[in-house]
Amino acid sequence: MVHAPVKPQPQDEQDSKQHVSLDIRPGMSAEQYVSESVKMHYGNQHQGFINGGLLQFCRKVGDMALAVIPKNRFWCAVGLTGGGMLGLKLAGIMSGKSLFNDEPIVKDKVNKLLRPLHGVLESVPHSSAVADRWKRVGALLTFTAVSFAGVMTGAFVAYRNSRQRNSHPESLEDYAARVGQHQGDKWRWLAASSGVFGSASGFYLLPYVPGVNYGASIAAYTVLNQDRKVMTPGLEWLSGSKTMSYLGLREGMDYICKYAVNNPSKDPAELEFLAYTVIAPIAHAANTKIGPECIKSFVQQVHEVRDKYWQEGGIPREQRKAALKDMETHFKGKGLDKVLYDCGIDTMKIDFTRLNGAIGKVGNALGATHKIKADQDAYHALATQWRKDWMPADKQPSPAEALEETLAMGQQPARTYARDDLKKPANTAPQRPISHQDALAAKMGSGAAIGV
Repeated sequence: MVHAPVKPQPQDEQDSKQHVSLDIRPGMSAEQYVSESVKMHYGNQHQGFINGGLLQFCRKVGDMALAVIPKNRFWCAVGLTGGGMLGLKLAGIMSGKSLFNDEPIVKDKVNKLLRPLHGVLESVPHSSAVADRWKRVGALLTFTAVSFAGVMTGAFVAYRNSRQRNSHPESLEDYAARVGQHQGDKWRWLAASSGVFGSASGFYLLPYVPGVNYGASIAAYTVLNQDRKVMTPGLEWLSGSKTMSYLGLREGMDYICKYAVNNPSKDPAELEFLAYTVIAPIAHAANTKIGPECIKSFVQQVHEVRDKYWQEGGIPREQRKAALKDMETHFKGKGLDKVLYDCGIDTMKIDFTRLNGAIGKVGNALGATHKIKADQDAYHALATQWRKDWMPADKQPSPAEALEETLAMGQQPARTYARDDLKKPANTAPQRPISHQDALAAKMGSGAAIGV
């Protein structure tokens, strides 16, 4: 393809913009490329154990601690605690006595609105009569139901802001977050059903059992609603992550833009790692196997935007706002669709139900698929409109061709697809009239030639 001409630069300025990147060896996987690239960059920028390995380890521990928003954890705990306390109070009123020690509850001391319920499930303590046993069970189920409702309410309130943000999706990042929300809404039921069990049940010691193990259930709900990933090595399959990072697509792209703008290094050490973090789950959902070329293309496109502002020592403070806006234009919304296409990933092929790994599949199985498919269709319509601007229908390269050309263009500016030199000339020749016999023959399938 023809590319926009590059403005000549002085030799020393050209050298300052040359970037260090790992050579791609035959048979090298994307994981190998990312791992070796990060080691190479960190080896060039950070020396010693304290500023190298130890710093990275502490950073990951800190990320794990911050991977859940404390305020959201608070609301989940409020729902669990408040629901249990309210359920215990209501069950006691209906039984006419405390569920713990059978201490009588005086009707006159009960709130006037609840007095009609006083004693409706009153039973003889420790009685073996069937009626008394059923009333006791009714009181326990009342406690359980209110506790369940408390967890459901607390978990819903915890992510009310996320729901508001996801209510009007405008990008692939927004739709990916909505997928997690749909799947997470199903996990809220599992979190509530497991939250009613006390510590004496021992269920928290069981393996990963949705709906029984509260810690596992509320964690899955939280991860999905925060659009984040399980980052512990060996557990990536739970949320579909490919690296030791909690970043989902929307938060990940935001982080990449800010990281590229604010990092003073000419070759920021974690660009390949961050690229693989956000790209790999999307490629998996699109049933596309990515290689090192995909990661290299993504990083190269980051540098193309960044190099317009970067100087020795980093992007000047007064230019960072403009640089960030430029990065977000290229790597968010419709810009991200084009970037991924140039990396060999067609977002129109993404199966949204394949996002978020095993916990996403559980949400799908519990009924989230219908809403997810509707969002997928809505995204396809949105992306179709985007591509009219940069991918005319008569000049559509395949993702593989786009990737090959992106890598071949080196450090040149990104190409434009709507190019005058490749436009097909309009067909201005008048149509040749055909006879009635020829038209009839064609209609009847006689095989007669038309207009020859």
